[in-house]
Amino acid sequence: LRPLREQGPAGLSRRAWACLGVAWLCAAALIFTRVIYGLLLPLLVCLAVYCGARWRRLPPLLAPLLVPPLAIVALLGWVNYVKFGAPWLTGYHQWNEASHYPVGSLFDGLWGFLFSPRFSIFLYFPLLIFALAGLRRFVERHRPHALVMLSVFACFLLVLAKTPSWAGEWSYGPRYLLPMLPVLSLPFLTFADDVIDRIGSWPARAWAAAALSTLCYSAYLQAQVNLLPFWSYYEVRGV
Repeated sequence: LRPLREQGPAGLSRRAWACLGVAWLCAAALIFTRVIYGLLLPLLVCLAVYCGARWRRLPPLLAPLLVPPLAIVALLGWVNYVKFGAPWLTGYHQWNEASHYPVGSLFDGLWGFLFSPRFSIFLYFPLLIFALAGLRRFVERHRPHALVMLSVFACFLLVLAKTPSWAGEWSYGPRYLLPMLPVLSLPFLTFADDVIDRIGSWPARAWAAAALSTLCYSAYLQAQVNLLPFWSYYEVRGV
């Protein structure tokens, strides 16, 4: 979305149009992988309008901002019709249909994603813990990037937390949020920069040791979990 902010006297460059097209292609690829990524369509429109807020005339861009998402939805509806018999059926209707809609307790989902010992994103992706320490400086230095990063994550977090099946249970923790956590952890880079700049001081060395030991222990836990049979937790719980 960055080229959309680089408008010249003649309007948007060819590079801006190409980048916007690639963004729609990537969104389409994600949506045809998981329907939940349909949330990206309105988000991309809003972010593109924000990035081009200095445009004097928005109407010429309505077509590239509205036609691609409508085409994606239409194509997805046709695929659903071929596969399931109706455009609005996505396959989730075949098992516990109500558990796949955002009709559950938002508090339960948010608490689970953030603090649960089995599903917390901080336990599955501990780099995020130290990214929080660099978040303020990251926002100050990279405001547009931070806006995209935080708005996309917040939208998915709230919708998934509201879904009764947010935990996934017989699957890998917060799996729908995991693809976004590397992007959400970009502020770790500003945290690392500050630690390296002050590595001669004891506080910086303590932060470095804490980050290194946490990541090493997380890698150890991942290895141990993958050594166990997939259903171990449920077999133990049953006993």
